[in-house]
Amino acid sequence: MHHHTTRDFQILVSTPQGCGSSNKEEIALIDSVHDLIRWRKMFPSDTISFCAKYMKCTVWDAWARRNVDLLGERPVLVLGERWAESRRRAKLPWVQPRPSFSKITQAHLILDRSRRDAFRSHREAGIDPHYCYKLKWTNWLRIQHHKWVTLGVQPQRSYPGQWDGLQELPTLPDGVVENMVTTLMRRP
Repeated sequence: MHHHTTRDFQILVSTPQGCGSSNKEEIALIDSVHDLIRWRKMFPSDTISFCAKYMKCTVWDAWARRNVDLLGERPVLVLGERWAESRRRAKLPWVQPRPSFSKITQAHLILDRSRRDAFRSHREAGIDPHYCYKLKWTNWLRIQHHKWVTLGVQPQRSYPGQWDGLQELPTLPDGVVENMVTTLMRRP
């Protein structure tokens, strides 16, 4: 059993059913991503995403269970996952019951879209991207730049002129990174 508070982001983790434990003892109180790293003894990665499972799905499910009366008779959760994002997501159907909460129907409305098309449709609808995209891409761009400057590994280019004149800089200034991230999220 997991216990959650979305306000303070606390997760009380119990031993999972499939791990051989019959008493489901409580084993960790998670307050931040740093606690998750210590508890799991690993960092999140592209294949092991803490944010999706622990900071989005689990917290949303806990909120929905506490507020089931607000959801109506046939609630639908619209998600922005895309087939091109990962092997696991490449298998997602357009519509399915939510695996962790079968009362909810999940609709994956942009599965076949590119990242650029997904952000473009959000921009046209006046929807700002989630702030985590900015954090993720800021970190990714700084890593790309660091590898380029220290190891000579050419960074991935997402648009023409993205890296022009930046190899000479020891680090990427905040303003440069912000412009690059904005261009990645907002370019037509």
